[in-house]
Amino acid sequence: MDIREFLAVQLQDDEDYARQAAEEFGPHWTEQWTGTVNLNPSGQRSASQDDHWATLIEHTDERVTRHIIRHDPARVLAEVAAKRRILEGHALCGTGLGLCDHAHRRPASVESGRCGTLRDLAAPYADHPDFNPSWSRA
Repeated sequence: MDIREFLAVQLQDDEDYARQAAEEFGPHWTEQWTGTVNLNPSGQRSASQDDHWATLIEHTDERVTRHIIRHDPARVLAEVAAKRRILEGHALCGTGLGLCDHAHRRPASVESGRCGTLRDLAAPYADHPDFNPSWSRA
């Protein structure tokens, strides 16, 4: 598996998990008053006490709940779409015609993952068993 194939699989997994969460609880999550992640089944952002909220997690540390909220399904899906556009823009890297091929004045090998942009996109998945250590920037 090359770095592009690896990224395509990871992005599909990210999309699938986000869509599953959105189907159950809506795409936008919010924090209501104190360290509680609230999921609004209608998908509308609101903090009205009259709304019917589902509670995903209660935590005394608001930093934890804000982190979870910040990565709600809507944001994950937007990030997946952006990363796919970047991946598409680097589709020719390694052929001699890619963006990175010209930047480095020699073809970036897809097999070795020398395209810096693709390596950066793959970095968050470094703990995945299919991640090739040669794709690391270190």
